[in-house]
Amino acid sequence: MIGIYLSGTGNSEHCIKKLLFYLDKTAQAVPMEQKDAGHLLLHHDFIIFAYPVHFSNIPVMVRDFIKSRQNLWKNKKVLCVATMGLFSGDGAGCAARLLKKYGAKIVGGLHIHMPDSVCDVKLLKGSPEQNLKIIQAADRKIEKCAEGIRNGIYPRDGLFFYDRIAGLLGQRLWYYRKTKNYSDKLKISNACTGCGLCTRVCPMENLTLENGKAAAGKHCTMCYRCISLCPAKAITLLGRTVIEQYRYGRYVKKKDDKNLCLSGDISKSNLQKESFTVIGKEGVATDGSDFIQKLWEDANSHFGEVAHLAKKDENGNILGIWGAMSDFSRSFQPWEGFNQGLYLAGVECEDDSEAPDGWTKWVIPGYEYIYVERKNEDTFSEVIKYLEDHDISLAGAVHDFTCPQTGKGYMFFPIRKL
Repeated sequence: MIGIYLSGTGNSEHCIKKLLFYLDKTAQAVPMEQKDAGHLLLHHDFIIFAYPVHFSNIPVMVRDFIKSRQNLWKNKKVLCVATMGLFSGDGAGCAARLLKKYGAKIVGGLHIHMPDSVCDVKLLKGSPEQNLKIIQAADRKIEKCAEGIRNGIYPRDGLFFYDRIAGLLGQRLWYYRKTKNYSDKLKISNACTGCGLCTRVCPMENLTLENGKAAAGKHCTMCYRCISLCPAKAITLLGRTVIEQYRYGRYVKKKDDKNLCLSGDISKSNLQKESFTVIGKEGVATDGSDFIQKLWEDANSHFGEVAHLAKKDENGNILGIWGAMSDFSRSFQPWEGFNQGLYLAGVECEDDSEAPDGWTKWVIPGYEYIYVERKNEDTFSEVIKYLEDHDISLAGAVHDFTCPQTGKGYMFFPIRKL
C-alpha cells in the first residue's frame, strides 16, 4: 500500500496520512511533485490517491500526472480521496473515471470536508474554533472509513451517476474554464520582498525570481501553497487581496513537532540543535556585496536538483532553509570582523545525502543557540549588543534560517558547542 497526494495548504496531506496510519503504519505517503513518485507507485498494488477539489473538478496537475503515466495504472487497486471546502458532487469520481480508463480498479471514493483554503476569497471562511471542529469531524470520518476498509467495506463517495450530475450542474459546468487548463492568473504585488520562498514550494515550479522579485508563469495548478505561505501576502489568484493565509498546521497543535518555526523573543529563545547537514550553493564574501543574493537565486532556480534530499518532518514538511556561515577554515567559527567568510545558501538534508554536481555539503556541528526573528537590517547588531551586555560569547558562526511553513526568517547565534 502507498499513498500519492497533491496538497497545497496541508488538508489533503493530513487526510491521506491519517488514513494510511489507520490502515498500514508502514505505508509511505508521497507528494505528487516528488521526482520519483511514479517509480515508487510501480511497486505497489494498492494506491490511495488524495487531492483537493477545484470547482467540482480535479486539479490540472492531478489530471496530467495520471495521463502522463497511463501504463502505470493497469490492474492497480485505487481508492480516490477528495478534500473540499463545501461541496464537490463527484470529486472522487473525476479521478476515478480517468484512472479506470487506463485500467485501474477503483475500489472506492472518499469525500472529506476540510476548512476552506482559498486564501483570497471571503466565502466559507471560519474562525479557528470552527476550523478545528471541521478537522476533528474529518478525523472521525477517516477513522470510521479505515475501520470499514479493514472489514472489506469501502466508501463510495462521488462514484455514482447522480454524484456526477450534481458535480456537473453544481459547479463544474459553470467554472469549466477555470479548471480546464493551468492558470496564468497568479498575481504578484509590489509587496513582494524577493525572499524566494514561493519558488521553493511551488509543486509546478511555476514561480521564479527575476530582478529580485517573484514572477509567475502560466502553469499554476491553483493549489494555493505559495499564497498561504508568502510572508508579505504578495500573491493572489482568484481574489485581489489575501483574506486569510490558511494552513492546516495552524489550527492543530502537533505533538513532538521538530520544526524550528517558533517565535523570536531574544530573552527566551534558546534551543539545542545537534549537528545537521545542509546542501546548498557556496560562495565567499569577496565575491561582491551582492554575492548572497546571487547564491539564493542560483539555489532557488535549481532547487529541484536537491528537493528529494531535503529532510522532512513527520508531516512531510521541509525542516528548514538555511543560510549557513563559516570562517575560511571551514571550522564554523564567526566571520572575520563579521564581514568576511563563507556562505552556503541551501536546505537541511538527510545526513547521508550526497551533494549533486554544482552543490556543496556542510555538516554543521551541534550547538546551543539563541535565535531571534529577523525583522530588519539591525537585527544582527542588536543581538550582538544583547550578547555583549549579558557577557555571552559567540561559540561559532551565525546562521540564517527560514521556516518553510511560515516564511519567517530567523538568525541563529551559537553560544555553546554541544
